[in-house]
Amino acid sequence: MHVRSSYIRRAWKRWIDNKTAGGAMRLNTIMQSIMLRRTKKELQERGALTSLPSKTIETIEVELEKDDMNVYQKVLIYSKHLIA
Repeated sequence: MHVRSSYIRRAWKRWIDNKTAGGAMRLNTIMQSIMLRRTKKELQERGALTSLPSKTIETIEVELEKDDMNVYQKVLIYSKHLIA
């Protein structure tokens, strides 16, 4: 299924980038569903971690269309504003 970037932008502006507490809560919900954070201690307590593997970093570069890049930049700026 292909969704047009203009549709995504309109939906983003309406539900997330609307400078309201509800928009911030929706962004937080999205981010929590994407990010999974557990501490080493939590994993050790569950017995799910006996030793950590060596750290691996993989960089995957993608090219975004102009509209998608604009949305990405807005999310980046907004999230930096929330964290700062």
